[in-house]
Amino acid sequence: MKDPRYPSGQEIHAGDKLSFGGVPARIMFVTQRNEYAEGVQRSEWAFVPANTIGVRFEDGRIMMYDSFCDHDEVTLLSRS
Repeated sequence: MKDPRYPSGQEIHAGDKLSFGGVPARIMFVTQRNEYAEGVQRSEWAFVPANTIGVRFEDGRIMMYDSFCDHDEVTLLSRS
């Protein structure tokens, strides 16, 4: 599987701040790269399948994706 990327082609990394359909969010982890954002405990997410991107939205929701290929409304805002 290819490295996970935003629709723009930029690589996805843990800690990235993004806009997902206009809603602010942050990449919690990218299991394919074994990357976890600061403050995210790897052991708490050990159950997550490989090739998963964990996203925490500003309102506290957490969603998991295998890619953003079908999500044109995802935009990288800044790197941590």
